[in-house]
Amino acid sequence: MTQREAVLATLQHKPVEFIPGYILFSTPQAEKILLPDIQTDPPQDRPIRVAKALGNCMINVNGHLRFRVVEEGENYKIQEYENGTRRIVTLHPEWFYETPWRPLDTTEDLDELHLPDVTSPERWIEQQRDTRRFMEEGFFVRGTLNGFYSAVWYYCRKYEQFAMDLAEGSDFVQALIDRWGRFVLESGRQLLECGVDGIYWTDDLGSNAGPLISPAMYVKYFFPWHKRAADLAHEYGKIAIMHSHGNINKLLPHIVETGIDVLDPVGPSDNMDLESLKAHYGDRISLMGGISRFIGELSMEELKTHLEEVYRVGCPGGGFIPMEEGGVPQNMPYENFVRYVQLRRELSGKYASIINEQ
Repeated sequence: MTQREAVLATLQHKPVEFIPGYILFSTPQAEKILLPDIQTDPPQDRPIRVAKALGNCMINVNGHLRFRVVEEGENYKIQEYENGTRRIVTLHPEWFYETPWRPLDTTEDLDELHLPDVTSPERWIEQQRDTRRFMEEGFFVRGTLNGFYSAVWYYCRKYEQFAMDLAEGSDFVQALIDRWGRFVLESGRQLLECGVDGIYWTDDLGSNAGPLISPAMYVKYFFPWHKRAADLAHEYGKIAIMHSHGNINKLLPHIVETGIDVLDPVGPSDNMDLESLKAHYGDRISLMGGISRFIGELSMEELKTHLEEVYRVGCPGGGFIPMEEGGVPQNMPYENFVRYVQLRRELSGKYASIINEQ
């Protein structure tokens, strides 16, 4: 059974030879520290080698806005995106970014929001090639998209302004969301034409305390676009996956109604209780996640106990893929990381056997 076959079987609640899993890193520095042997690979080979080293079931192909580096120093890069947005990325001692300029930071003139033509076939040649290559290696391929909510304040308008726009309910904010939504949805269609197994977008809808927007705002502005994205994926016979950090329990009934197939990262630190979510929604939506963002601080015994609990709660009945809620942190001791990857492999086989015997 390939990783791709295991993912599809899991999402269909069918028996598997192993539980598919996914490991990611919290920052690029964490990956360099904990996977040093893979950092010198040719760029085209790295995704497959990283996935195999970690036992990952999925590899991504990129459908985001593209950027070029317009300035670079010893500790920073300035990235300029296709729509003009500029991002400053600081590399050390911690990787982080800030966005000093977006096209609608100081205006409500949508003519200032210049988005690329994503219908050009030349734009997707690399994605077509990579999709075929990753599938031939046995991986489930996700086509990644800019989100319908988060990406508006990443690339179009400051968060504080956008939040106020939503609260005021102006014609402008609806027009902005719709224009951006059409761009994201068409990017998704192009990725599906490339043959990806599913489309995947990031919409961080919550904080640790609760949703960043009210259920009414979600239903009015973002439910329609999430449903269109899910419908589009299903039109191609493929999967719709959404990433959302935060305590979004109050939004979940509506999110499930969109028809999205998979939600990640169901973070325990955000009070997204895996057992409760499986009980209430497990027959309608699959879940990825469940593993604490604080695994770098756990002793080996604590780490083993935590992982056992996640697999025990999440795996029975299918519809669950273990993953970290915030990625593997760079403060995780190297020997703990090596053991962590080993434990994930062991539990993958153990719980597949238990489930198949039931």
